[in-house]
Amino acid sequence: MAWLGLAGSAWSAPPTVASIEALLAATKSEALIAKTGADLERNMRDAVQASLQGRKPSEREQQVIDKMTRESAALIRQELNWSHMRPMMVQIYQSTFTQEEVDGQTAFYRTPVGMAVVEKMPAVMQATMAATQQSMARLMPQLQAIAKKHMAEAQAAGAAAGTPPAGAKP
Repeated sequence: MAWLGLAGSAWSAPPTVASIEALLAATKSEALIAKTGADLERNMRDAVQASLQGRKPSEREQQVIDKMTRESAALIRQELNWSHMRPMMVQIYQSTFTQEEVDGQTAFYRTPVGMAVVEKMPAVMQATMAATQQSMARLMPQLQAIAKKHMAEAQAAGAAAGTPPAGAKP
C-alpha cells in the first residue's frame, strides 16, 4: 500500500520547465504576449486621442504627445516581451499547476478543439474587455456620486472633530 502514496506524490510533483514550455508553445503564448504589448500601445494612443476630445493639438502639444507615446511604447516593449515574460510565466505555472495538469492542458491544446480555443480566445478576451469597459462607463457617474457623497461625509466628520480636510494646508 505504500506505493499508492508514492504514486500520488509523483502526480502532484511540480511540472518540469520543458513541459511548461511545451504548454506555452501549444497555447502560442509568445505570440499572445507580443499581441498584448501591441494592443496596450494602441490603447494608449487611443486614450491620448480621446483625451483631446476631438481637438487638434498645437504643434508643441503634438511633440509632447509623440515623445510620451514613444517613451511609453518603449517601456511596454521592454517589459512585455517574451524574453522577460517567459521566465515569470514558467515560475507561475510551476507554482500553480502539477505535472499532470500541465500534461493534460498540453494534450488538450494540441487537439483540434484546443487549437480552436487558442485561436479564438484573444477575440473572446477583447470582447469581454470591451463589454467590461462599457459597463464601467455606465457605472462611472454612479461611482463618482458615491465617492462625492462619502468624501463630503468624511469632510463633515473631520470638520466636526476639528480635523482639516484632506489636502488642506495647515
